[in-house]
Amino acid sequence: MTAVVSTATVTPSAGATATLGSPPNQTDHGLDTETFSILWSGDRDQFIPPEEYEGPSRSALAVLANGTDIPLDEPPIEVEQWNRGDIREYPTTDRRRSVYPSDARLRDRTFLKDATANIFAVQPSTRARLTSGEQPLYIRPSGQLLGAVDYRIEIPEPTGPVGERTIWEYRSSSIEEVRLLVDDTVVSRQDGAQVVEFEYEGLDSYRSDDLTLSLTADIEADLTKITERCTNRSADGDCTEVIRDREAASETLTVRDTLDVSVYDLSISGYRAKYPNGDLGLVVYKSDPWLGHTVPNGDVNGVWRFYTARDQDWDVLTRSDADGHQTIRSPSQPLQVSAFPIETGPSVSPRANVTLLETYGETTSPPTLPDAINLDSLTEPYEASFGIATRTRTTDHDLSNVIAKGLVRGTTVEAEPSSFAEMSIYESNLTLEVLDRESDSVRIKLSLRENATGKPIETAQRDGYVVLAGERFNTTENGTVIATLPRANGAFSARYVPSFWWWNTPGYTPDSDVVYARGTILEWFGTLFRFAVPVSMFLVGVFLIDRITGWDVWPPWRGV
Repeated sequence: MTAVVSTATVTPSAGATATLGSPPNQTDHGLDTETFSILWSGDRDQFIPPEEYEGPSRSALAVLANGTDIPLDEPPIEVEQWNRGDIREYPTTDRRRSVYPSDARLRDRTFLKDATANIFAVQPSTRARLTSGEQPLYIRPSGQLLGAVDYRIEIPEPTGPVGERTIWEYRSSSIEEVRLLVDDTVVSRQDGAQVVEFEYEGLDSYRSDDLTLSLTADIEADLTKITERCTNRSADGDCTEVIRDREAASETLTVRDTLDVSVYDLSISGYRAKYPNGDLGLVVYKSDPWLGHTVPNGDVNGVWRFYTARDQDWDVLTRSDADGHQTIRSPSQPLQVSAFPIETGPSVSPRANVTLLETYGETTSPPTLPDAINLDSLTEPYEASFGIATRTRTTDHDLSNVIAKGLVRGTTVEAEPSSFAEMSIYESNLTLEVLDRESDSVRIKLSLRENATGKPIETAQRDGYVVLAGERFNTTENGTVIATLPRANGAFSARYVPSFWWWNTPGYTPDSDVVYARGTILEWFGTLFRFAVPVSMFLVGVFLIDRITGWDVWPPWRGV
């Protein structure tokens, strides 16, 4: 986990008393103090200067986290460690009490009361805040679901006169079975327990942008039904002899909690090519929003950063019994990773090695982060890219060094050669020739060919074009353009602007040429003079600076 120190939470203070509805204030579950301090975005930020702080020693990062939230450059694994430890601290209850979070859905029957199942966390997962209205919860195809199930038993007091009553006696109760379902299909089941920890895998076969995970539990209460029958009454009508018929009875209830998710199963494909000078050309397309990918000599970075914050629905718990309800501070507070855009478009590093050629995507309105999150976020549209083309200065073309990184922790994909079509890139050779001159015009022939073979390059039947004297042209089948141009200063330039090498096969590199159309000796001397004057002035300047400073750089060709 790496923090981007620009903008996280209350600094842990051992021994401090946490208030109802606030995040924990001291580390636990094996997390070091510094890691703990940056996980609680969305808390109350209140910077305490070092000179006013009373408590255990703090790192610089912990001091910063006391006054703001901190964006992370990757999803932290410590979130999962915290959640596993915290669900195991969920309050245990007996048959007379039930405990549940504030947003729990409760079910009642005659004897089973306040029965509920609640998903605590699914991990690893990332809430991708793509736009204000689109924020899917991405989960990995294999992972863990944590949850809690509870209920209480309420036995009614017998009513009516002796000999005519129905009496209920409690025998036992239990959570019989818990199940994990995907769109109503059971993918895992286990014996019932109040604290649930499901390991699951194989959800890549359910790949969809709209799945529902369900935690379902069956609860059963076993009772004895006692029916009284009066067999003798006194003169005044009181029952003096009673027979009690006993009958086994049970009550069952199924509780469920659901969560909408998207299975995050990143895959990549694209094109690759070798430039004539040995550089690596690479186009990478991906299946889901991504963090970026490595190349043999650098990195391609997406627009995403991360933060972690608690689910505030678990800040407090309700404890219920036959006498009523009581709100208590929750000892179990799950953390959730969120991703948000922080850049307007992809970038590369180092720029000396990697060149960004093109990005493919759509311009997207940025999300609004929750009010409690104190982080800089985009206010202008960003490019949600699904493809990135780069040129890398390297001789290493091993695709095993191209690794895509996903938004969900632990999601990386190594490029497979079979998923990347191999393209060719050749050098082009553009030449200009003056065919004839008139007093006010010049006829020029442009020739565009493949440098190694001399094969003509026709631009009319493929993307790309040539620019001659500022005008755009297409070459013919034999790779030429013949144009009559106004005779201006006598110099004409042209350049070849090829299409992207992954658009057409083969691809070509750009090239350019200049031709001089002056026809007399005086014109050639004029051209020479135009270049000689600035060059001479530069050399004179170098000479004077050398004499004044003693740098000993004159003449410029020293040591050649």
